[in-house]
Amino acid sequence: MSYVGEGGGGLDDEGLEENEVMEEGGGPQGMGMGGGGGAGGGEGLSLPKATVTKLIKELVPANMRCPTDTRDLMLDCCVEFIHLVATQANDAACKTNKKTISGPHVLEALKELGFDQYIGQATLTYGQHREGQADKPKGRKGKMASKGVSEEELEREQEACFDKAQAAFEGRQGLTLS
Repeated sequence: MSYVGEGGGGLDDEGLEENEVMEEGGGPQGMGMGGGGGAGGGEGLSLPKATVTKLIKELVPANMRCPTDTRDLMLDCCVEFIHLVATQANDAACKTNKKTISGPHVLEALKELGFDQYIGQATLTYGQHREGQADKPKGRKGKMASKGVSEEELEREQEACFDKAQAAFEGRQGLTLS
């Protein structure tokens, strides 16, 4: 990785929105899939340029700068790494007759690809994600229960809103609905 001292290159953030991504041609694209190939097997997939720039700024010492071409190379490497791990995780999912990649498939992919140094942090992050998901209410009843309002009370409120809307409509139209 090449870094340049204070005088040259640098991270250029001018006019870059948080949801823009860098395509192979060098210009920003909207979030998601863009035209013309890029990293990730020529599928036009990329990551938000501003996010990668922010990560580089956090990791590079303050007295060093990262030229645009180096940042773009980092972006392509990140996309390629994600594509590689996702492909391997998909293979692991297929071996277990699953159609959806889950956390354990990603962990297995990291191990198979020789990225053992990432497994500990990935396992910790996956555990935190699972805990966060367990805290969330599931389904419609869980959402209502978390608001502290019973279903009957919500139905009464809804009925009152309908009555109010019907009265307002009848007042404007001068007729009655039954």
